[in-house]
Amino acid sequence: MERHIPDEVISAAVKKVVTEENAKDPTRLGRLESFPPTLSHEDHYRGWVLGFIFSHNLKSVVLMKKTHPDWQAGRLNGIGGKIEPGESHRAAMWREGEEETGYDYDDWQYLRPFTSSKPGLYVHVFYGVGDVENVKTLTEEEIIVCDVNTILTVNRTSQKLIGGTADLLEECIAKLENILPGTSDIK
Repeated sequence: MERHIPDEVISAAVKKVVTEENAKDPTRLGRLESFPPTLSHEDHYRGWVLGFIFSHNLKSVVLMKKTHPDWQAGRLNGIGGKIEPGESHRAAMWREGEEETGYDYDDWQYLRPFTSSKPGLYVHVFYGVGDVENVKTLTEEEIIVCDVNTILTVNRTSQKLIGGTADLLEECIAKLENILPGTSDIK
């Protein structure tokens, strides 16, 4: 079954608008508040990438225990990093995923961008389904395969997740359940 999301869907992506409350607390990604114009070609070549690899049954997800920057230290987030000069957001997600997990995963699907607290800086969010048992820790930031139900219930309110991560996970799961019906009982 084809799991690629067409570019037309990507162009309708939702981005986060930073509210006053979010601007005061950089750990919060905030809620979806508006639909942006289509990203320019240049916007896909700057910023950061963030990705979530789910198990085939959508019950586990690969997360990283952050050590930096300071405001993220000790908290869980997806894998990812900075887009290098001349690199597309898709190429950056593939590279970051492999550098941080050792898993040569090449079926990343684009979820959407959001703006960080710095205007014009985009974080491009990706997701996919893969063999989560193939990941391993390769940097100082520990790679952890987490139970999705635990993450979405207990950890959502415990400050163990980077703000907004649970919302992004739920968005990814909703997309995957539409693509791969009957794969999850997560509610």
